[in-house]
Amino acid sequence: MDVCDLIDTCPFFLQEMTYLPATQNLMMKNYCRGAYSACARYMVYLVLGVDGVPSDLYPNEHKKAQEIVSGS
Repeated sequence: MDVCDLIDTCPFFLQEMTYLPATQNLMMKNYCRGAYSACARYMVYLVLGVDGVPSDLYPNEHKKAQEIVSGS
């Protein structure tokens, strides 16, 4: 199984989602340990690097990720 390179350092899961462990586990299963290339955070990371990814960007916020990448 493929695992995202950022699984151990992603601020979203280390800070933003700690208060919702069930949701955190589900999202990590679907994105970090699954289709991480479909993760909005990963998409921004590929273009802008780690520092370009907002800590509060949800993995399923694809439209917002596109806006961030395009500079809109």
